[in-house]
Amino acid sequence: MKKSLVLLMLSFLAFSCSEKELETDTSSRLTGTWKAVEVFSTDGGSSPEWNTFSGNFEYSFIGDEVITNNLEDGCEKGTFGIKEGNIIQFNFPCNSFQKTIEILTDTELILVIDNFEPLKFKFKKI
Repeated sequence: MKKSLVLLMLSFLAFSCSEKELETDTSSRLTGTWKAVEVFSTDGGSSPEWNTFSGNFEYSFIGDEVITNNLEDGCEKGTFGIKEGNIIQFNFPCNSFQKTIEILTDTELILVIDNFEPLKFKFKKI
């Protein structure tokens, strides 16, 4: 029994990832261009729900750089980093902010925006 427990603990240690490895994995999975396709929000009086996003909102992640088309001129290019708790720290010349990764797959990304009412954006990799 003791041998089984020791082997189980050793295998867990061998296959566990450090925080840095998880950050690197998340950054590499983000690489590419993501287009907002849906928004989860409320009008203030109804329950929040997913709706088609009709705007033109994209993020392109390249290395540690991020390019977006939803900030004013001169602020489209910045950097990003992954923090504990699946938080993306965006740093643009005119603005810095954080968003939480709720879902990240090879084709889908959902970002939660800190807001007094629920607000999420669903992105598809293009």
